[in-house]
Amino acid sequence: MTATDFALCMAVLESATGKQMSAEQTAAYAELLGDLPAPVLMLACKQALLESQYPTIPPVGTIRKLAVAA
Repeated sequence: MTATDFALCMAVLESATGKQMSAEQTAAYAELLGDLPAPVLMLACKQALLESQYPTIPPVGTIRKLAVAA
């Protein structure tokens, strides 16, 4: 996955929740999710947002679980 692909996924998370991720949080997400194919990560991010009851950035574990299931 390219840095641009990853940044787009993070932008979707931030835009949909109205929350901004810190540089440290973004780096942690990159470290823990960066091995996933970009389309799978985007799908998992969108699914996590759609399934959430609250406007919060989904935990990395939730995104990874959805990505693996995809």
